[in-house]
Amino acid sequence: MDTLQAQLYSEDQATADRAALVLLSSETEESFRILRAALSPSNSVTTRAAVIKAFITQRDNRIRAEMTAALGDKSDTIVELAKTHLWKIVGSDVAGDLLVIARDASRGTRERVAALTVLAEVGSAGSVEGTLDLLDDKDPQVVAAAVTALQRITYQPFGDDAETWRDWYRQNRKLTREQWQRVGSRYFTQTEELKGEIAALQAEVGTGEKEMARVYARLVDLGVELQRWDIVIEVLDTGRPIEAQIYAAEALGRSGKVPKAVGKLIEKAKSPDARLAKAAIEAL
Repeated sequence: MDTLQAQLYSEDQATADRAALVLLSSETEESFRILRAALSPSNSVTTRAAVIKAFITQRDNRIRAEMTAALGDKSDTIVELAKTHLWKIVGSDVAGDLLVIARDASRGTRERVAALTVLAEVGSAGSVEGTLDLLDDKDPQVVAAAVTALQRITYQPFGDDAETWRDWYRQNRKLTREQWQRVGSRYFTQTEELKGEIAALQAEVGTGEKEMARVYARLVDLGVELQRWDIVIEVLDTGRPIEAQIYAAEALGRSGKVPKAVGKLIEKAKSPDARLAKAAIEAL
């Protein structure tokens, strides 16, 4: 045991790795005590890395608390290993601890982002509400990491639009994560198909505006059905067929989702096309 303990503190990574793995494999209380003590931040990165790798290899989750704390370590190596352990070995049980770290503005950006990076892998439906609050955080890196976590957990591509995320969650919070995935997959597949159809029509010489407008109308209908108002608003862009823009404006008016489109609708209210201007004004 003394020889293994000495090797654990070797400056040679391979030697330390072997010692840590043998100690953990021995499954004694003494060996676990030695390994846990070796995780102290006062010890070298080589020693601590060897211990964490052993626990990952053996799929042992007894150092959950130490790994959660290690997300704020000064060493990138230790942080990455801690993230791997929490994600692969501990799993969803650590989601609550990760949210506590991510929501604590007194902690450093690096630690909060690390917590959200793991949450993106292990988060469950129960993690969404707490993560939504981080969309209003003052730290842009934390906001970006929260967006990634939300997208990975819910399969919805709303970016950093906090209002859209909250609207979606209010209406879908009772669904399971599997149901979120089915809706997200359906949206992605159908949207890509419609965009491909639009691109093909645009490349085809002699395509009529009415034909283009019909495809855009289907895109609007999909956006309304799946509450993807960003897609509906996008159809209002200049260059889209007038009929499609009118259809999108009318859909926004019926939906009551006008606040997100106010700027675009005000612009369209000044359109030289009287029908589009009327639809935009009525939506407002």
